[in-house]
Amino acid sequence: MDTVPVLFQVGPFGITATVATTWGILLALGLVAWRARAVQPGAALPWLDVALAALVGGLFGARLVHVALAWDYFADYPDEIVRLTSGGLDWHGALL
Repeated sequence: MDTVPVLFQVGPFGITATVATTWGILLALGLVAWRARAVQPGAALPWLDVALAALVGGLFGARLVHVALAWDYFADYPDEIVRLTSGGLDWHGALL
């Protein structure tokens, strides 16, 4: 069984990149909802819709650029293009 690399230790708990990314996304969505309530009371849902669309677009772009940069590998294993559980996101694509 493969072991997942640990980014840092917090007591007995190891924080992986997946856990850190998930918490970052949840905190960012919470911040958007909190700020949306301050700017437009009662109108947080459209703001969250935009934030979720940006999240999905960022994930799609990050995977697309990763696949493009590693095309030699993915040309031989096309079924792994959509398999995000194996890792492989590129921050350049997420930014675009």
